[in-house]
Amino acid sequence: MSWLAYGRAREDVAVHKPYPREFRDEVVRLARGREPGVTLEHIARDLGVHMTLFQWLRQADLDDGARPGSSLWVEGVELREARTQAA
Repeated sequence: MSWLAYGRAREDVAVHKPYPREFRDEVVRLARGREPGVTLEHIARDLGVHMTLFQWLRQADLDDGARPGSSLWVEGVELREARTQAA
């Protein structure tokens, strides 16, 4: 398949909109407070966020300071605010 044909095929693919911050926070809270025997995979599958849940947990650890590194969420908010003020 040529790149042109591939690009056209991709135009027809629906792109999932980002989940609201409140939803992500609630899913992380549920995952962190899960009962013994309940796996992250089970929670992620039930909520339809399988690969995303692990990224959200990693990001929540950064945001909470439980893992070293910078918070992409905070940096993104600050960047948006700076762009809004500059406009």
